[in-house]
Amino acid sequence: MDETWKAIPGFPFYEASNQGRIRSLKTGTGTGAKAGSNPSRLMKTASHPRGYQIITMYTEGKRKCYYAHRLIASAFIDEIAGKLQINHINGIKSDNRISNLEIVTQAQNIKHRSESLGIKKKPKATVRKLDPEKAAQIREKRAAGMTMSKLASQYGVSEATISYIISGKLWKP
Repeated sequence: MDETWKAIPGFPFYEASNQGRIRSLKTGTGTGAKAGSNPSRLMKTASHPRGYQIITMYTEGKRKCYYAHRLIASAFIDEIAGKLQINHINGIKSDNRISNLEIVTQAQNIKHRSESLGIKKKPKATVRKLDPEKAAQIREKRAAGMTMSKLASQYGVSEATISYIISGKLWKP
């Protein structure tokens, strides 16, 4: 399939391709040896910790990072309204080809992740270092003069946590 470029709505100096790439049209405007030599420049992407490709763009003189898949979808599919999401059909978050993107609701995205890709959400592990009994011990030791620093290291928590326990914000007496 041939590569097709379209303007990205809201970003007059950038275009997105159906192959999942983004280019800047505003290059070569300086005064150096390369001034005016490049009509456009492909933008480099970086990987977000969750696997999505992000890109840094300038609008109104300010630099901001955007998800590449959202920019590409807005150029080819439609304006992405409200809380709609962009689903990567094959599950590969770095594959931003327009044939791999679709606009979905959050519920549809979760259903696709679990049914089509077999990815189940992991339950959050709740491991507590303290309980009401330990909180009472902390209050007693603090009343006896033990420092918050020593209490924090003894129980493996921060001094802020000790302070919250003593003030009654956590583990109320």
